[in-house]
Amino acid sequence: MKDHAFGSYCIFIYYGNHKTQPINARHLTPLTKPGKKCDNATGSDTLNSSQNNDLASESDMHDKTVDSSNPGGPYAPLLDYPKVWSAEQWLRWQKKLPWLRYENELLGFSVCSEIQKVAGVDKRGVHVSREWSQGIVSVGNKRKLKEKIYQHLSPGAHNMADETLKMKEKHTLQNCVQDANSHLFAETVRVFRTAYAAGKMNMPFTCQKTLIQLQEINGLDMGHVHRSDHSCAAILKHIATGMKKNLCAGIKGLSPHVALMLDESTLFKTAVIVLFLRTRLMEIDEIDACNSVENVFLGLVEATAGTTTDGVFSAVHSELQQNGFDDEWPKSNLIAICTDGASVMTGSKSGVAPTFVKNYGLRVETFHCLARRLELAVHDSLKSVNATYHFKIFISTLHSLFSQSPKNLRQPKDAACDTHTQLLNINGIFTIRWVSSSFRAVRAVWRNYGALFLMSQTAADDSKRSGTDRAKFRGMLDKLSTASFLMDLALMKDALRELSSLSLRLQSRTATIATSCADIAKTVRVFEAMKVAGGGKSVKVAQLACDAELEDERLFKSVKLNKRGKSGIHGGQFLTAIVDNLKARLSDGNSDLVSHLQVLDPALWPNDDSRLLYGEQSVVTLAKRLKLESRPTVEQFRKLKDGKQPESAIKKLMTAAATYPGTSAECERGFSTMNDIAWDKRNALHVQTVSDLMFLALNGPLLEKFEPLPYFRSWLEQGHRKSNTWVPGPHRVSHLDRHYDLIGKLLCQ
Repeated sequence: MKDHAFGSYCIFIYYGNHKTQPINARHLTPLTKPGKKCDNATGSDTLNSSQNNDLASESDMHDKTVDSSNPGGPYAPLLDYPKVWSAEQWLRWQKKLPWLRYENELLGFSVCSEIQKVAGVDKRGVHVSREWSQGIVSVGNKRKLKEKIYQHLSPGAHNMADETLKMKEKHTLQNCVQDANSHLFAETVRVFRTAYAAGKMNMPFTCQKTLIQLQEINGLDMGHVHRSDHSCAAILKHIATGMKKNLCAGIKGLSPHVALMLDESTLFKTAVIVLFLRTRLMEIDEIDACNSVENVFLGLVEATAGTTTDGVFSAVHSELQQNGFDDEWPKSNLIAICTDGASVMTGSKSGVAPTFVKNYGLRVETFHCLARRLELAVHDSLKSVNATYHFKIFISTLHSLFSQSPKNLRQPKDAACDTHTQLLNINGIFTIRWVSSSFRAVRAVWRNYGALFLMSQTAADDSKRSGTDRAKFRGMLDKLSTASFLMDLALMKDALRELSSLSLRLQSRTATIATSCADIAKTVRVFEAMKVAGGGKSVKVAQLACDAELEDERLFKSVKLNKRGKSGIHGGQFLTAIVDNLKARLSDGNSDLVSHLQVLDPALWPNDDSRLLYGEQSVVTLAKRLKLESRPTVEQFRKLKDGKQPESAIKKLMTAAATYPGTSAECERGFSTMNDIAWDKRNALHVQTVSDLMFLALNGPLLEKFEPLPYFRSWLEQGHRKSNTWVPGPHRVSHLDRHYDLIGKLLCQ
């Protein structure tokens, strides 16, 4: 109802879906006097002097008609506004300054907050108040509050903010940011690429300044900011955070089956857990989706609650939550967890793996790393055959003899040159390293046999050595000249070659539980055949001993062999021990699952009429276990056996089968990367920083394929500066600079 131009109005104030009691606006003073208009010609939200006077007089006016505590009545929702003003005064201020906000008894300007989020804005010469942009201005009395508002409403800040936001709405800034080759952003893009190269190659953060100076010498403009080690660390953290966010969002979008691989270690006396995901990384409809299952590094987590079951589970669960994988997602997608076999990880009742099964469902399979179990089987075989102990002691003696003395190491090199052989390093045998390391040690002794014999002979006759050293080398000389030791060496070389090959196949990134079990079964059959026919090197040495009728003709690599010495390792007993322990240690507890998965291997499909229905029951079991539709999967499996291309249902089953991991060797590769990043002279890195660098090293694209523009844009949106935002002052010449300058004058003559 309207009386006249400035008469009474009936005003309803809405709060969401609620309407307050009507306010009689008869006594409200108009915001502008008759005949005067707001100055909106420039599109600015600033106040002119006349408007300031109006607001000043209005703010001092007392409200006589509205209860300032609740203007809508006793039953209306409360209006939140500064208590030094009345409700009418607050509404007038908000109408004139729509970007004025009041929360938690603090004032702020939304336009100042928005301007901080806009990328590519040059704010030099204009100060945007941090207090007003963050909304942390305290409310005092009326006069001081008005002074704060008028003081902040300076011409430069809000004009720039308003114009910038209008430019943002027109997408002019967005188009400008996308031009990576423009002069405005080219320097920062180069700096980002430089920092990424430093992180990718595990270089110290302090190399950032040197690398930038090198590019400037080569003629590139690199700006004047982001040259310090702190800037390098901040840029790499920003890139790693953005990459991880995109990766996890992409994995969630694909909704694939996922397996967890985790292991525990220490970093600078801090317990840490490395976490990998094994999952499909392509849409299921793509042609090569069946070959897209990869191991993905997720993070290095600090075990702040200790390495107990609850502490490890809490750390892993927290890491999943931080990356956007809530509890419902693992319940739908997690199908396996693989650990190294430590008691805290695989305990039957209170281990980490059973805890995952308890929290995320019975379909989660738990795996003990097969590569670890292979090592345990080899050590069990050595313990069961006592004769192997003497062989191990002799190889370890060779390792310590040459690794601890530079003089002893130099003599085998000279002997190798005399015998025209390549000297290989002799490492320890059957230590905590993988079995392939033991094979390399035995192979080194085999190939350097002649050089070792010549070196031992020379050292035994060297009068400059002590009597103890000469006696030690004479013992080595007698050992190397016996045929029994050579037969033991040949037997170990044949056995360790097969075990090393199996270990490497189990540690392959493409290895699954099905392929790993098939490789183990094949290796067992090989050892059973070797018990009858013998290995390659064993047969060669045995034939050498039989063909040489006279002892003078029994030569191996120019070394005359004799039959003196104790009998060596019994070949049949040792090979039988290996077979028995492989079957005992590697008989998988997931045998039912493995038998079902093996029906997907085309090499096992029969070629007769039974091929049509072969494996269908296993396919149905797997489909139900993985929550897939059974009937479409079976029908597409039949088409697959007929030679047709796989369709979506059977591809989901095949990718899930490839997701089941056989080993946690990927975690060991992660620890190797961790040790390359954090070493004794780089021991001040935080665990999160090491995790970010590991993410870039293991998951980041190659340097030539890295595109820094998206990360640079998000960098600016977070309020960071470009690399050309200021010009530095004169460089202060240090004593070291003068030192190099003086020497450089002589070097350039």
